[in-house]
Amino acid sequence: MPEMALSPNETSFNMAIHACATSRQWQLAVALLESMRFDRLDCCAISVAAAMSACERAFRWQAALSIFGQIGSWNVAADLIVFATAIAAVEKCSRWLAALDLIKAAAQAALQPDVICFNAAISACGKSGEWQAALALLARMESPDQISYNAALAAVSKGGLWPLAIGILQRSKTDVVAFSAAITSCVREGEWQQVLCLLNEMQIAKIALNTRTVNEVMASFAKVAKWQWASLILEILQVPNLISQKMASTVHERAGQRSPESVRPFGGDLCPDVCSNTCPLQGF
Repeated sequence: MPEMALSPNETSFNMAIHACATSRQWQLAVALLESMRFDRLDCCAISVAAAMSACERAFRWQAALSIFGQIGSWNVAADLIVFATAIAAVEKCSRWLAALDLIKAAAQAALQPDVICFNAAISACGKSGEWQAALALLARMESPDQISYNAALAAVSKGGLWPLAIGILQRSKTDVVAFSAAITSCVREGEWQQVLCLLNEMQIAKIALNTRTVNEVMASFAKVAKWQWASLILEILQVPNLISQKMASTVHERAGQRSPESVRPFGGDLCPDVCSNTCPLQGF
């Protein structure tokens, strides 16, 4: 029986490129994409996006943009998947200007950037400390999701912009990530009363605290000798398993050296209604 020569087709190339993306073999993925052109095989947006994804996972944002720039040579029209992959590539390396350019390019191509595109662009801006650009993108979204709000919260929290953080928090369907970002913003600006209010809001909403948030709060209180407030968190929120035994012992020891009478429980004047605060984001 004569042997049959098997030639790779579009499907086999696409599978190979996807495999390269999974294993971060970006150079091989690009080579396979070029081979498709050399073999005159029909390339599609899926092939291009897969090769760009390989670059994204390997933190090769320049290579991803290079593929994006050559997409016309494969006779492929960029769709939202391609744009989203390109934005994800630049987001991973905090290239916020490139992310904004891609959002603009999608609109110019008569494509409406979806929530995935916007979320990646907001995250890119946040990583670069460009909170104004992040909020501008959030304002353009018709239906932001929780990831959108969390990315915006992360952007403003880096700058310690706690009023903005609380304003975004009020608009979102709050989760532990959102609260943690808002708390971080307040901690950095020394807004201890707001920190306690937010922790109280988490307790009311039955949102579990995480180790990182609790330890950051405790460390910040310790830095400025707010031992009674730190002790209050331990007693009211009952979070001993989230901090080290050494920290818990230090908090209780130092707090015991001062009169506990000045410490008021949650629900009193110590914790006014956070939502009643005037926020620069009202009407945003």
